[in-house]
Amino acid sequence: MFKKLGLIGISLVVLSGCTAAVTDNIIAQDETPIAVSDAMIAEWQTQFPNYQIKKLTLASSDGQATLVGLYFDNKTSDDLIYYIAGNGMKLAQGGIDAMLSLAEYQQDMVIFDRRGLGASDGKADVASLLADAKQQIVYVKQEIHPKHLLVHGYSLGSFVATQAIKDMSIDGLILQGVATNATDWVDARLPWYAFWPFVTVKVSPDIGALDNTDVVKNYYHGPLLIIAGGEDEMVPPQLAKALYEDSQSTDKQFVLAEHADHGEMLADAKAVAAYHHFVSVVTQQ
Repeated sequence: MFKKLGLIGISLVVLSGCTAAVTDNIIAQDETPIAVSDAMIAEWQTQFPNYQIKKLTLASSDGQATLVGLYFDNKTSDDLIYYIAGNGMKLAQGGIDAMLSLAEYQQDMVIFDRRGLGASDGKADVASLLADAKQQIVYVKQEIHPKHLLVHGYSLGSFVATQAIKDMSIDGLILQGVATNATDWVDARLPWYAFWPFVTVKVSPDIGALDNTDVVKNYYHGPLLIIAGGEDEMVPPQLAKALYEDSQSTDKQFVLAEHADHGEMLADAKAVAAYHHFVSVVTQQ
């Protein structure tokens, strides 16, 4: 038997009626890169009147990929939000929409097409996603020099964000559509297998090592904002709340966008207000 259930950021494959495997094959991948043209940037520029959009090109540290991103330069800000997108999101499909939501906060912004997706070439796996995110954070610090750096991870990007900043210095962390760890995510999202007597679920070590709880308990204790959707069917909000409760940060906030699904959280009035407050507090420190 072969059955596959897809999520934003995770999927489950059942093989031979007995074993379900969650591996880094879940990571969305394009067959060929799609270039970001000058015409595309010019079109996007019309949507961001308070920003100057600049294309970024970065050779990956392992030499196996060229990573393409965008820098949204707000002339009134010396602070920056580095956004790590969810699985399958590209600059041209979902990425610009996310930037339009974050433009509300009038900070500089950086977003990359991750390896193997959109304009970035190469082949992605968990290790390369983490290495690329760390490299991009260093690049932002060294080349853009923000006064304050906030890292925002969404869905799969939230796992990448926590692991990337575990041993790095940042000024604020925003996690949206986030879970405690990959195993809890599978258990909460796909409980059906518990009733199949001959089915076991195996989470590969690289996926299983994506443990957000470990990071917020033992590594990152800085300002933290967690945003969950009350109607999020992809990542149950109770996992985000559990992560918030496990955090050792002395400056943390949990926001439940009660009527939002996985993609609507940043349009919620409470989430917008909390984000404004978070950015204001972090950038005034």
